[in-house]
Amino acid sequence: MIEGILPFKKTPINVLKRGIEYSPAGLLDSIVRGSIKLKKKEISANEFVDRLSAGMTGTAISVLGAFLYRIGVLVGGPGDDKEAQFLDSLGAQSYAIKIGNTSYTIDWLAPASMPLFVGVEMQKQAESFEGLSGRVIWDSTLNILEPMTKMSMLDGLNSSITSVRYGDDPLSDMATNAIIGYVGQAVPTLLGQIARTVDDTARTTYIDKNAGLPDSVQRALQKNQNKIPLLSKRSIAYRDVFGRAEKDESLLSRAIQNFISPGYLSEEKVGAMEEELIRVYQSTKGGEFNPIPSMAPKSFEVNKKMKYLTAEEYEKFSYSRGSLMYSNLSELTSSEQYKQLDDEARAKASSTVIGLSTVAAKMEVSEYEPGSQYTKGIELWKKNGVSFAQYALSKSKLTDSGVTGADGETVSNSKSILNLQSLLKDPNLTEEQVSAIAESLDISDELRQNMVTANKQYGISYDDYTDIYISGMQVEGFKKENDDGELKTIPNSSSISKMYYLLTETSLTPSQRQYMAQTLGIGKKVLGYSPEKVKQEYKKLYQTYGA
Repeated sequence: MIEGILPFKKTPINVLKRGIEYSPAGLLDSIVRGSIKLKKKEISANEFVDRLSAGMTGTAISVLGAFLYRIGVLVGGPGDDKEAQFLDSLGAQSYAIKIGNTSYTIDWLAPASMPLFVGVEMQKQAESFEGLSGRVIWDSTLNILEPMTKMSMLDGLNSSITSVRYGDDPLSDMATNAIIGYVGQAVPTLLGQIARTVDDTARTTYIDKNAGLPDSVQRALQKNQNKIPLLSKRSIAYRDVFGRAEKDESLLSRAIQNFISPGYLSEEKVGAMEEELIRVYQSTKGGEFNPIPSMAPKSFEVNKKMKYLTAEEYEKFSYSRGSLMYSNLSELTSSEQYKQLDDEARAKASSTVIGLSTVAAKMEVSEYEPGSQYTKGIELWKKNGVSFAQYALSKSKLTDSGVTGADGETVSNSKSILNLQSLLKDPNLTEEQVSAIAESLDISDELRQNMVTANKQYGISYDDYTDIYISGMQVEGFKKENDDGELKTIPNSSSISKMYYLLTETSLTPSQRQYMAQTLGIGKKVLGYSPEKVKQEYKKLYQTYGA
């Protein structure tokens, strides 16, 4: 069983032993235990000096590792947050030298690399705790095993740990994994190197919950299949978070990577859009919305039943979802409207795009029905060509409430007018798309047409129209008590007051004023008044009934 899980028992133990000797832990051990042993003559002076030198050398290497990490040349172990997972999916590598967006793994240098990465962990911990302390040194030294666990000779052990961690029956999973390890050893490493060289696409294993085979058996069969030339092409391609297959078109490059290079060379696919998502994530971490996408899920609920994707469905789903996310997030983060938002609103818009892209892709591979949160966005995309980025931006600028008047009541139509203003000012939306979005928001077509006509035929800007309309709707008529002691608005006084407002409080031309008077609902009788007549009638009302 041990042979199946750990075929090379002595090698990792020797690597670990040397790694500890060449580290701050080894230096501490030499100073404390070594001094005692020297005093008891259990070791010679030469042995003590050798151990002390090894510890000092390892400590110096650790200091170098801390420095290289600080200047951005060396990358330590993987993080466990969404940002690290996002970067990993885009080609970021752990335990690597990094120059620009290109990284090369050096974990194969163990044990020499182990103290180097202890220094990296020290620097990371020191930055987290704002200073170097005993706790930082201790925690960092405990991570000395991490680079070693990435070595190929421990693949079997890592696989067993994963099986035990996520399996339902730990002992059974470990035994199965040991047997699988034996079977895997029957396929020569050379075949795997040839398979990866012949195939220009990186492959991955996929556990199909619809298949009749246990997960561990599927994993074993596919791992061995991936080591066999040409047969490996039956496995699905590894795709990043944006659904892009990992390819290397150069046969020479693939041959060098598989037969000569001990480490892995990788190019991080991080551009302006990805950097912006990371920046917003860091700025709003812990907030309500997550702007960073994760890898595509392999199952989701459809009609109250769990849908487990087959390998073919998953490949289609991850590609469709990733493509939609990439194009829409690129459009979103590069737009001028996006740049005017605060980071919370940017996170919300990005999260909306991710959600809509995921829903659209689910609908491609199943009978999934979108929830109310995404129904409008999906419909506008399908019927009117409103991109998810456009919808998210429009939604981020919309208000959920109108303007409150002096009487404490919401001004009539003010919410609709404010939202129309945002939609009509968006240069990326066509008239048809504005109309469709307005309809989805239950904004009447009459309100939209009035605002468009005011702008196109009368030259009233959308901002001026909004201000004049909302202010004009707050103008009230004069009131007097009736025989029952109730205050009633005097006939025509509301229209006269609104027209007086348009005459004295705005700089509208006569034609613009007449049009705005109609949109404010001013009666036909008052519409026929001359400006002088309006002022006279208003003065009479004011003198009789007061302000």
